[in-house]
Amino acid sequence: MQPTFPTSRVLSLRTPTAVVGRRIGAWFIDALIGTVTLIFVFALATFTNTELGDSLTAELQCEVINEFSNDLCIQAGNDRVCRRPRTST
Repeated sequence: MQPTFPTSRVLSLRTPTAVVGRRIGAWFIDALIGTVTLIFVFALATFTNTELGDSLTAELQCEVINEFSNDLCIQAGNDRVCRRPRTST
């Protein structure tokens, strides 16, 4: 049996640098995903949780923190206050 060679239709002669645009686009997408992930991890790392006795105490504590400090306070659940330093813009 004789070896067969690919026809000219199978071998398309494209420039080898045609893939560069796709690679640059993929790099930007990867960089965006990495940046968003780092921001999310940093935000989680800066939160502090304080457990209080009941939901009313947590709500009042959150109001005081939001009103008189530079922290952002979120009441999560009935007895937990999450504090995070606000970033100045």
